[in-house]
Amino acid sequence: MAFAHPKGSMLNYMRAGCSLMPVEYLPLHTLPVLYFALLEGSMLQFLKMNLIMQSVLFLLVVCIPAHLTQKMIYVDIGWPVGLCVAAVNLFCFGDGWWVRRDIMSLLLLLHGGRMAVGGIFMFGRASKWTFLFEKDLPRYQYAKWRWLNTWGMPESGWMLKMHHDLLQQGCANIFGLPAAFLLTCFNKDEYFGIIEVFGILVWCIAYVIESAADLQKLKFISVCKRQGKGMRNAVLGYSPFDGSAYWLWTRCRHPNYFGEWCCWGSYAIIGAQCFVSNETLPSALKVLLGIVSVYNLRMLYDCLVYWTGSEPAEFFSVQKRPDFSKYQETTRVFFPFEVPFVDHHKKAFWPVEAMTQ
Repeated sequence: MAFAHPKGSMLNYMRAGCSLMPVEYLPLHTLPVLYFALLEGSMLQFLKMNLIMQSVLFLLVVCIPAHLTQKMIYVDIGWPVGLCVAAVNLFCFGDGWWVRRDIMSLLLLLHGGRMAVGGIFMFGRASKWTFLFEKDLPRYQYAKWRWLNTWGMPESGWMLKMHHDLLQQGCANIFGLPAAFLLTCFNKDEYFGIIEVFGILVWCIAYVIESAADLQKLKFISVCKRQGKGMRNAVLGYSPFDGSAYWLWTRCRHPNYFGEWCCWGSYAIIGAQCFVSNETLPSALKVLLGIVSVYNLRMLYDCLVYWTGSEPAEFFSVQKRPDFSKYQETTRVFFPFEVPFVDHHKKAFWPVEAMTQ
């Protein structure tokens, strides 16, 4: 369940994500200061160049178009392109063992590039390559609805909050998400440790899961289009679309999000090798980057389940597709297996049902 601020609280303007408590997200505002205090040499050069390039990218591709159109959809292009920018900067400035640096830069480039290319072509075709849209994506329509109705905030403050949320993703590309890569691309040890090998294997599996889930979804959409109007209420992962061709969607309701999350988990695993080697990196910097690498998983879980992922998607799906509530009762929302102490939201009409209580 998402952490609930008091309705109308001014903290909502600074709120990161959706389910995070103030004690979790308020310290994030100190991260730039800590980075500039602790980073030096080629790491600091990477930080400065990444800061400049990500700022220009988000200003031109995300913030200005979003301000002019009052739509947040542009961040779905800017954020993954920003991952590609970070990958190039890591390749250029990383002074660690070149084999490790090149592999890690390539992993991030493949990760961001798949989403960037997919987003550009999908949104380009949908807008006839004008990139002007009649409506925002449902998840961003939901973000505004939640701001007004769940959080009890004024509509006059939405534009400010919209830019805050957009810039959060830009800041993630600058300060948060590169943390594990700072531990690896600047590691001068000329060998791969067992932890790194395991982490790379996890990345390969996660990348396949995310890509396969997206392909299964595209197949589902194609079948529904061919069969016509009678399939408007069809649910991916629920009968009759629960066979072997769609098996990932029978394990959880958002296997593509799970694969995305596991990719970031793999980066944290690979970065953990630095704690049993790489004696040249200061201990304080190791600890900071290690904490941020692990915290990224908490932040991304919140994002993929509550903030812009599962909750917004299911808010609309459960109201449009009668069988979706049955799918919710039988299938976990995020993890494809049982995890103790985790709410898998196997409840009919979630999150609509939770908001009416």
